[in-house]
Amino acid sequence: MKRLLRFTFFTIILSTLFAFSVFATDSVAKVGDTEYSTLQEAIDAAQPGETVTLLTDLTVESSLNDAANGVFNIAADDNIVIDLGGKTITATDNSAGNFILFYSYGELTIKNGTVTVTATVDRSWNAQSTIILNRGGVLTVESGTYIHNGGSAMSFAFDNSGNSFGDAYMYINGGDITSTYTAIRMRMADTTLNGNPGNGVSCLTVTGGTIYGENRGVWGQITNAYAGELGALDITGGTVGGGTSAIRMTADTYKNIDVTISGEAVIEGAISGEGADFNIKGGTFTTEVAPELFADGYVIVDNGDGTYGVAVCLEGAFTFLGYSISEADFSSIAAGYSIDFEIVNIYCEQNGIESFDFGCAFGIGNIIESTAISFSQYSSYTYFNAKITGIDVTKESHTTAALAMALYVDMGSGKQYVIEDANGSIAFVGAQEVPTVTFAEQLSAAN
Repeated sequence: MKRLLRFTFFTIILSTLFAFSVFATDSVAKVGDTEYSTLQEAIDAAQPGETVTLLTDLTVESSLNDAANGVFNIAADDNIVIDLGGKTITATDNSAGNFILFYSYGELTIKNGTVTVTATVDRSWNAQSTIILNRGGVLTVESGTYIHNGGSAMSFAFDNSGNSFGDAYMYINGGDITSTYTAIRMRMADTTLNGNPGNGVSCLTVTGGTIYGENRGVWGQITNAYAGELGALDITGGTVGGGTSAIRMTADTYKNIDVTISGEAVIEGAISGEGADFNIKGGTFTTEVAPELFADGYVIVDNGDGTYGVAVCLEGAFTFLGYSISEADFSSIAAGYSIDFEIVNIYCEQNGIESFDFGCAFGIGNIIESTAISFSQYSSYTYFNAKITGIDVTKESHTTAALAMALYVDMGSGKQYVIEDANGSIAFVGAQEVPTVTFAEQLSAAN
């Protein structure tokens, strides 16, 4: 009897271990402590905020040809994290049409693993081959390696497509993203194209990671000209590179994609595209960038090591608003100025300036330091108004007097005076070089 019990107990243990081993071998992914035999089953089971963890390497070979679905699908109401668990998904795309490995309409965060797609059929420009298509959803890449080995002209690692499905947002916080064609496409179109019922913007934010396409790193594809807002590209960190273009925005006469580059971003390759309003405020570049692509007050500088950087040009912080005449009794003339303190603060930070002083100075004839009347400690204001009062329009000596008015800037090395030069640009001059204006001229202009 004892021998029978021992045998039965041993059999139960073996059966349990065997059953667990088979279950573990067949499990592909899990959500919490629950394991699933396919990745899609785990995705479907995940509740908002939950994480799907890949348990094993996956090999996918498919001829899927579907513009609305992928091999793995994230629904519009999903909000999940896919943790690749250090595993690898290797996909072979045998399609002659649209092939998407992960098709997301919802909110998806992916990290911690490797995904590779290789297309075996070149369908030229007729269809795309993509690792992840974010279709009017939110895609966040935290880490991992994503490689599209190409084989087709339209090979994208990621496609951020905003259109009738709504606004598409993509955040690249880390990871390595490469493609033999374009690493990331931002696709956008107007409300009327192909009868689309609504328009969605395509926005891409890059804070880290590496993005590289043998053709283009980031491509903003505007399918036709449209006056409305279409999207934004904001790069504050990471590296974006491309063999032909690091950043390319397809031509659009409306310039309705806002492109901002700042911080520690590294751009390896050319930047081009008439369809964007570029505002470069920082970063490092391997090619010289056209001056018109910089934000007001920012200029390119040669780092001396084959790269280019960005510096603040203090002149860009000031705007001369012009002269005005008092409407009540014509007894005064004023000169107005505006200041962009964001530029001033960055300039001070870059140049180690701890304090600064702005004010207005004016006088009869050239400004003379010893007699000029000035207003200081006004650094909290964005508008300055230098005014000469007490003018009697009945006295020719008053109305024809040469009046000198200017905003002064003192960054610790002495006062400089801000003027608008003959070309309409801001310049800094000494007190004796401040141009003069007569009240009579301004009174004539005001009338």
